[in-house]
Amino acid sequence: MSESLDLDRVLRELRARDEKIDAIARELSAATAVAARNEEILDDIREHINSSNSPKALLSWVQPIGAAGTLLGMLAWALWVQPLEFRVEELEKLGESNRARIEAFMASTTADAGP
Repeated sequence: MSESLDLDRVLRELRARDEKIDAIARELSAATAVAARNEEILDDIREHINSSNSPKALLSWVQPIGAAGTLLGMLAWALWVQPLEFRVEELEKLGESNRARIEAFMASTTADAGP
């Protein structure tokens, strides 16, 4: 009878060990699945980083920005700076004519005053 008890005890221990092994196998399987999914996510992230940091993408932004800046500069010059240049030229001419009038006036007043 003691042999049957020993066999029962051994069977229970074996079943407990089998259950532990099954639990470990399930955990290992779940961990493997999580690791595989994490690897896929990292691959997607690497692909996105590599595609967004390519020099071609940078050049495709620099050229339109440079063209837009040049166009805005030309428009600013045509609409703001050029009219100011024309006004300054007109003011220079007006200043020269006023200076000539003042000099003529001063010359006539000093000539009229006499010695």
